[in-house]
Amino acid sequence: MEENKAVILELDNINKAVEGFKNEVVELNTKLAAKDATLGDIQNEVRELQSNNKSLKEAAQAGQSFAQQFGAKIKEWEADFAATADRKKFETKNFKTVGGITSSNLATTNYNTYLDWRPGMRPMGQIRFRDIARTIQSGTDFVIYPRHNVPTGEGSFAKVATEAGTKPQVDYDFTNVSLTLAPIAGWAQVSTQALRNIIFLQSYLPETMQEDLLDREDAEFGNALVAAATGSSTTAGVTVAAERLIHFIKNLYVAKYNASAIAADPTVWATVLTTKPNDYSIPGVVSIGPDGNTRIMGRPLYPVNWLTGNRVIVGDWAKTAVVESDGLSFRQFEDGTLAKTNEVLFRLERVEGLAIFRPDAFITTTV
Repeated sequence: MEENKAVILELDNINKAVEGFKNEVVELNTKLAAKDATLGDIQNEVRELQSNNKSLKEAAQAGQSFAQQFGAKIKEWEADFAATADRKKFETKNFKTVGGITSSNLATTNYNTYLDWRPGMRPMGQIRFRDIARTIQSGTDFVIYPRHNVPTGEGSFAKVATEAGTKPQVDYDFTNVSLTLAPIAGWAQVSTQALRNIIFLQSYLPETMQEDLLDREDAEFGNALVAAATGSSTTAGVTVAAERLIHFIKNLYVAKYNASAIAADPTVWATVLTTKPNDYSIPGVVSIGPDGNTRIMGRPLYPVNWLTGNRVIVGDWAKTAVVESDGLSFRQFEDGTLAKTNEVLFRLERVEGLAIFRPDAFITTTV
């Protein structure tokens, strides 16, 4: 029984020493971080300390507590801490351009506590191209769709004035339009240490990578539609932005299309809302809903960041579509090479293209 009590007492002492060791590690980490030491510095010094102290029992037998050993180490490093702090006092840490994401991507190593990463992060939430255009799913990466020629073909309908008169023949011609879908993609390589220590990274990466993919998608599709649009932008000398937009809607009526939405550089949106036909009144055809959404003749006017230079697109948006053969895909990879360096690769992509069924259903110009 006495032997058992001695064993229990020894185990209890060891447990207390372990707790003391943990507390001293936390204290050391805090002091190192305050002197701008890196996580590698902390880990290296702890490993060195551990190698110098084979076991808790040996340390106890040496008559020296872990607290005493850590105290000695801290005094030993004190001069280096001061020199490091002075050297880095005015040093600016920048994010990398293109490279693997590591703990150094964060401007400070004090990443263990934070409030909320969202308010201080990048701006998000603008109106997207795919918010206005519809989406069509495709089973293959290569698609073909027919487009009626202009003029439509030979012959025309006519009134037959005489009984048993010959009816006119009509002929219709089409053009096949081909579209090859391609990935819009990007990947990021991240160290497992960064994933562990930059607490928000696992939530931030999928969201910010999707934001970048949508930015690229907006630019690709917006530029494609601007380049293809052939609708008439003639406004017969009208120069006021709000009035020109009304004339564009009229031009699409003339061409037998129904303008369903207007995408505009935010500067145009602001110009329309600050037009003053009378004292501080916008044109009667412009309405603003309780949610702030703006309409011209009932058509939504969207301020979009993917149009610049006072450019607008007025169109029958049913005459274009985003075609997808593979939807949004976020995958994680770790091959042999990455495993050796404790890194993970994250890839986000979508295989898609823009079908423009009727280029003349869209009017684009600057106002």
